[in-house]
Amino acid sequence: MKKCKKCGEEKKIEFFVKSSKCRDGYRNCCKECWSKKSKKYYLEKRDTVWKESRKKNREKKKVWDKKYRETHKEIIKSVWKIWYRDRNQDQIQKTREIARNFRKTEKAKTWQIQYKKREEVRILANTTLNNAVRDGKLVRPKNCSICDREGKIEGHHANYDKPLEVVWVCKECHVMIHKNLKKETK
Repeated sequence: MKKCKKCGEEKKIEFFVKSSKCRDGYRNCCKECWSKKSKKYYLEKRDTVWKESRKKNREKKKVWDKKYRETHKEIIKSVWKIWYRDRNQDQIQKTREIARNFRKTEKAKTWQIQYKKREEVRILANTTLNNAVRDGKLVRPKNCSICDREGKIEGHHANYDKPLEVVWVCKECHVMIHKNLKKETK
């Protein structure tokens, strides 16, 4: 049992704050009084003390933050992913609802018809190629013909009028090819 100097109550030793500076290893005020004192100090001094502390330790904090980010990349990434997903769940639902409602409108249907007319040759070439692969007339290789990487291989049409003449490439190479084609046409 120990007597608190603030409230004057006698309490068990586990109700006191530990301190290596005191003779018996505990402060002379109880945890409850210490908490009140700390809150009062914080409310009175928070503006001045914390601003000064931030100014003094700004460079140290930058270094510490950078080191922490480098060593905990995966953890930070997963936490942000969860935060972003949870925060934007309502927005995602609203967007999906708008898209569902748009698909039912006449404007969407006319756009779809225009798209099919505009891209008719390309759609037909892709369909013909996929049917040929499905039926076994063409065999899809396992490696990209440009970078020799394994994975999902796609057929690139140099000419949509010849649907079975394709270059077999991975997704990354296919995107690069189309980017280069766009640059050349500009």
